[in-house]
Amino acid sequence: MLPAPSFWLLLAVSVPAFWAVPERWRMRLLAGVSVAAVAAAAPWVALGLLAWVITFFFLLRDPRTRRVAFVAFFVGLLLQLAAFKYLPPALPGWFGADFVVPLGLSFFTFKLLHYGIEVVRGRLEGHRLDELVAWVFLFPIFTAGPIERLDHFLAERQPRWQMDDTVAGLTRIMHGLIKKFVIADVVLVGWMITPDPLDALASIAGPGVGPWLQAWRFLGLSFLGLYMGFSGYCDMAIGASRLFGLRITENFNWPIVARNPSDFWQRWHISLSAWCQSYIYLPMIGLTRNPYLAALVTFLVMGMWHAGSVHWLLWGLWHATGVVAYMRWQRFKRRRGWRRLDQGPLRYAGVPLTLAWVSMAHAFTAFHGRGTVWDSVRLIAKCLWIDLPAVP
Repeated sequence: MLPAPSFWLLLAVSVPAFWAVPERWRMRLLAGVSVAAVAAAAPWVALGLLAWVITFFFLLRDPRTRRVAFVAFFVGLLLQLAAFKYLPPALPGWFGADFVVPLGLSFFTFKLLHYGIEVVRGRLEGHRLDELVAWVFLFPIFTAGPIERLDHFLAERQPRWQMDDTVAGLTRIMHGLIKKFVIADVVLVGWMITPDPLDALASIAGPGVGPWLQAWRFLGLSFLGLYMGFSGYCDMAIGASRLFGLRITENFNWPIVARNPSDFWQRWHISLSAWCQSYIYLPMIGLTRNPYLAALVTFLVMGMWHAGSVHWLLWGLWHATGVVAYMRWQRFKRRRGWRRLDQGPLRYAGVPLTLAWVSMAHAFTAFHGRGTVWDSVRLIAKCLWIDLPAVP
């Protein structure tokens, strides 16, 4: 959907209609428009997801069936995610090369898991079916997030049209368009050797400073391009939602100035990292009392959330290693009483190191579906001034 011409046309028609109808009809209108938008792009996804939402809305409301329904809900969502996202790459002969993962699968799975967990905990009471459907299907954020939580969605909506929301929404959309289609797709791509990782790997073969610098150039610009592109999409989604008076969760907060890996994950894909902290990391802490194991499991899940491939698993392992190493370093500093390292200019020394670390992680995802894990290892090794052969 976003940013196809049909998306902008739908937005231009639905926003005035949304504010023109009485307040009690607005969520119903937005729910209907959003379901129609998803159905136009992927009819079976819309039909199946709507059936999920309606069925479990009623089953989870009844205290007598709530826990049993939640177990079925939880298992069903995970089986659906596995069937569509993880089995096809594992069994390519069964699914064929033209198999397509259902639209928005990862995002709506995590949203619905949040919904089921919070309903069972008794923290989501008093919402209507039309509000739930509008939240699940909200067309500006359906395909690329952020992963909005239902309680935030309901609490932050504005009951009346405000000029400030319209100006802020349009401004945010403009920022997103510039980030994605000017900075990411034109400027940064123009500065790269090549956007293709295999071509980049071939071009940096050989010893010397030049290939080493080119390896860092490719990974650094690839990471910045990903940041500009993804945050640009989120800006457009958040801005479009703001036109409906919906103040969606922010997803980025200047991750390029993060001072350490933990700080980075409080600034990058915030809605995903917050979801994983609430529903994976903290429960794992309670279960194991081991923050390092909890961090490892959390990042492996985050990798699998993106795609069922070894590349993304290694991406998760890479980020987990960075976070665990930082946690250990913090513990070591506290024991030694090295508080001065966190004061003055020294506290910013971690910014270039963090940028380098997260840029190197892109070596794994850049080759997802395009190259081998060994290609990723070779690119990382090149950044460390190590030349590895094309074949291990």
